[in-house]
Amino acid sequence: MLCSAQQINLADERIRECLKFLATCRGGKPLPLLLHVGGEYAIPSSDSRTFSYDFLSWTFWDKLGNLFRGKKAWYRPEIDSIHRNLRAGLDEGAVIIFAHCGLPYFAPNIFKRILEHSDFDTISAYLKDYDGTSATKGRCFADISAFVTPFRMSYFPDIRKLPKDPCCSAAIIPPRHSSCPPI
Repeated sequence: MLCSAQQINLADERIRECLKFLATCRGGKPLPLLLHVGGEYAIPSSDSRTFSYDFLSWTFWDKLGNLFRGKKAWYRPEIDSIHRNLRAGLDEGAVIIFAHCGLPYFAPNIFKRILEHSDFDTISAYLKDYDGTSATKGRCFADISAFVTPFRMSYFPDIRKLPKDPCCSAAIIPPRHSSCPPI
């Protein structure tokens, strides 16, 4: 799901019901959701204000940058509602694959929080909270397929800190050795 391009607000209460449906739609087996997280540059939205719909956090730097956008300011994400919806779906058994681990595309690691939005810390927390060890909870995965680009090389040390099992390649055709759930 590419929220900014599709203009889907994760804070919308209908998201909770969609995630609950995905958790059980295949006879009790979850249908994984590949959720794009972080700035989207390949498929721009027809409304530039929805660029922030792909964010799971909103920092001081996001607020500051938004001040300079004037009439083109991004919508401020309703972070609490977004997390409430995601966690409600996960608690029902949803499986979410977070695309690109929520990392910036262009900004190197030392500038990630200043020059470009990063949701890596948020994704890390979801991976720890929903690691598949509880029978009643869903599961989170971190997509690392985008790390073949040289722009993200500076993030390799961060990726190494993530638990190995929930990291997967969620490319269009996942490799056979991928730990991503089958679709």
